[in-house]
Amino acid sequence: MRNYFRADIRRIFSNKSHAFSMILLFAVFFAALSIPNRTQQVTSVSLVASACGLLDWLFTFIGLFEMIAVFSEDFKVKTMQVAIGMGITRMQVIFCKLLEVMFLVVLDCIVLTLIVLGIGVSFGIAIPAIV
Repeated sequence: MRNYFRADIRRIFSNKSHAFSMILLFAVFFAALSIPNRTQQVTSVSLVASACGLLDWLFTFIGLFEMIAVFSEDFKVKTMQVAIGMGITRMQVIFCKLLEVMFLVVLDCIVLTLIVLGIGVSFGIAIPAIV
């Protein structure tokens, strides 16, 4: 099952369309955070307000992109059928797919956190200490 997980993650990372879509999604997020509101100056309050508004929809898009990345190629190449044919149970395949989606979403959240912190530092906004 570990080999199945590694092979799927390697296949997803080598897929150029997935990488392009995630870079585009983060670029749109970065642009939306960087452009101040017409009536406000760029302050920590405006950054938090715009980030909260965008985060409501962003995780939906991240989850959608990751589900597409995990399952679309798998249906094309039929690796699930091959894995089941080689003796991996359906529950193990489903569990492995769930772990893949969770792994990719956590990885995307880490990248997103770095982007938000980078935007804050570029605007000169102090980052609070995590206690």
